[in-house]
Amino acid sequence: MKVTLQNNYSYTYPMKKPVFQSASGDFGKAVGDVFQKETISETARNNLIEKLRLAIKEIIKPKNFMGRGFNGTVYQIDKNFAMKINNYAKPSLETSDLVIKKGKNIFKNLKTYYGEEVLQIGDLKILRNLGKHTPAGVPPEKLKDLKSLEEIYKYYQKEYLPLFAKVPQKSYDAVAEDFARLNKMKYSACEYCTFDSKNPGNILLAGDELKLTDEINSINMSETNSVGKLMELMLYKISSLDSIRSYGDNTEEAKQILRKILIASEKANLPYDTRERDRVVWDGVFKNAEINEDVDDFIQNLEIIRGRNPRLSKRIPEVEKYVDSVFCPSFKGRSRELEKVLDNVVGKPEISEKEKNLIIEKIKNVLQDILIPSRFIEEGTHNAVYKITTKYAARVPVNTQITPSTLGEGFEWGKGIFSRMRNYYGEPILQAGKFQILHNIGFQMPAGIPEHLSKTMSEHQQKKYYIEKYLPKFASISQYNYNQIARDLAILNEMRFGPRSFGLFDSLNPNNIVYGKKSLLLVDEIETLCDKPYANTTAKLLEVFINRATKDREAPDAGEKVKLVRKIFKKTLIAGMYADLLHADSKEDCRNWEIALRKCQIKTPLFEIINKMEQIGGMPFDMDEKITIARRYIDTLFSVNPTNI
Repeated sequence: MKVTLQNNYSYTYPMKKPVFQSASGDFGKAVGDVFQKETISETARNNLIEKLRLAIKEIIKPKNFMGRGFNGTVYQIDKNFAMKINNYAKPSLETSDLVIKKGKNIFKNLKTYYGEEVLQIGDLKILRNLGKHTPAGVPPEKLKDLKSLEEIYKYYQKEYLPLFAKVPQKSYDAVAEDFARLNKMKYSACEYCTFDSKNPGNILLAGDELKLTDEINSINMSETNSVGKLMELMLYKISSLDSIRSYGDNTEEAKQILRKILIASEKANLPYDTRERDRVVWDGVFKNAEINEDVDDFIQNLEIIRGRNPRLSKRIPEVEKYVDSVFCPSFKGRSRELEKVLDNVVGKPEISEKEKNLIIEKIKNVLQDILIPSRFIEEGTHNAVYKITTKYAARVPVNTQITPSTLGEGFEWGKGIFSRMRNYYGEPILQAGKFQILHNIGFQMPAGIPEHLSKTMSEHQQKKYYIEKYLPKFASISQYNYNQIARDLAILNEMRFGPRSFGLFDSLNPNNIVYGKKSLLLVDEIETLCDKPYANTTAKLLEVFINRATKDREAPDAGEKVKLVRKIFKKTLIAGMYADLLHADSKEDCRNWEIALRKCQIKTPLFEIINKMEQIGGMPFDMDEKITIARRYIDTLFSVNPTNI
């Protein structure tokens, strides 16, 4: 029989079935008696110590050895209990004032957790004995025997993955529920409970049930017990030191495990990626499982499904359908036929009547396959976007039903008016009635809070998303990307759509700028405005990046994260100088500047800042040197306007 220590012990060794002699058996019975009672009487205490003195030599014999961890060694007492002895310390039972304490039972509500001690006798800890079990990953005794990385991978792929893929869904559900309970628990006001996912041996299979072991640590961050952490335990780590790089021919078994993790996590409402490490794990698992879907895109779609379906009875079938569509991509049949037709005509200045009718026919055939939740990409002010294939997407009005009969009305072939704006993806390839076809840019994270998520979020949840997800991401985007967006707005300023008609980018909805294809992109349709040239200014970018959370809500104050707001402000100002968009010619522009300065906690007058930046922009230097000078000025501006934190 193989046994694995619990509570920080992942080392497992083959051992003979122990025969519990009377001394250890009597001690195990005494432990059970004490465990059942609320308090330990003096008689029970003395009896327990006496039984232990008689049994200790028997317990620590090699036949009862279970394993050695970083802090201690574990021996089996009987079928119910095990003993942990500190490494390099000889247990002393001779002192008369030996302290006996019952376990605090902090985690009694966790149904699958076996890592908490039930009793402490001096330095000895008594744990519940899990019995026969198999750890996730590659057991340490196997690592000792396997002579090469190839053999280690073979064990992981051929032995571990098939075994855990067969574990019933309810066992995954139970572990996810315990993770959710753990997320609600604290050691103190700022100390949250977190399960250690570095060692896959901390999750075990006993029979057909998954069990959690090891001590539960504390961390100063909430909700760290995430989907990513379960994935790390069961699909990312070989051992506490190494990660798996390939699932070999067993990707289907890995996908089965991942599917069960995702379904269980959805039932328990676990966060997807609380920790920075979670994203590394997600990327690694998707790569190993050969899942050709952007991780951010995948998580965002799960968030959409969760937000739209608070009732599990409706949510879980939709999650299952979406996960299955991603794991087994099926852009075949009608979707692929439409793609082939589009491939043959995209790029042409105009198309024939025959080509037009063929496109309309293919759209009619595929319409019911496209406008479904699993194909949803993003929702804007007036329109929603759905995936046709990885190349193409559909944009339709939010509150208008699209039917096959309306597709032939007002067919228009894209004219490529905005082709000079390299980061503009809002112009349709074609329009059939109110059904537009665009290039699919894949995953896109919008500025502010995604419209579809904001509809399901409380004010507190919106603030948390804005501060914890949006600000860090957009503060990390390169200056080059900000410059390219500003350059496109400068090009738009030069365009004319009639004698007195000019292009205007809608900055009221921050979602009209997104991060996708590793670039900042403009995605909304361009409006036309009479008698207002050069209306696309730095103030519009400030409105998108700093002032708005959604089209209906101003951005919350960032509090201690104001430095992230300042980073975005700095990049936006430099981009405005780069593209000559610094002018503020309207009351709306001035208002947006004032709001942005307030959110950055800057009291310097706006026109003093604009004039200085324009002065730098007019210097007779190359742009790189101007940007360096501008950065120094803005850093000085921040230093003379210290934040409140």
